Amino acid sequence: MAAGQIPDDVVRFIVENLDTVPHLEALLLIWSSAPAAWAVAQIAARVYVTEEVAAKLLEDLVKRGLLLRIGSDPPAFSFNAAYDADKNIMQKVAGCYRTHLVRVANLIHMQGSGAVRDFARAFKLKDKD
Repeated sequence: MAAGQIPDDVVRFIVENLDTVPHLEALLLIWSSAPAAWAVAQIAARVYVTEEVAAKLLEDLVKRGLLLRIGSDPPAFSFNAAYDADKNIMQKVAGCYRTHLVRVANLIHMQGSGAVRDFARAFKLKDKD
């Protein structure tokens, strides 16, 4: 990897799992405090989004296997350690975000809308069947 580049595995992780910068920031916040669980309101306050937006992005991360939902009324969310058990990708993502914040944010913004990527992911899942 050349200086200033984002490693391929980090790029792949971001493209496959993160629709917005708040998705990334919520994931990193929850990951860095594992095994603690976070309420929707706590995440909303920390990543500066509404509770509705926070609830949606947390559910997106649960669907992708990155977070676990604990309970339902109200739900809390914690990092799914099983996801990262062998890969240590989260450490790499966190490091890249710290050192290449603008590049990582630009990578997320360049991907287009979450709806377009959800459509593409549906086909990707079908290809694996």
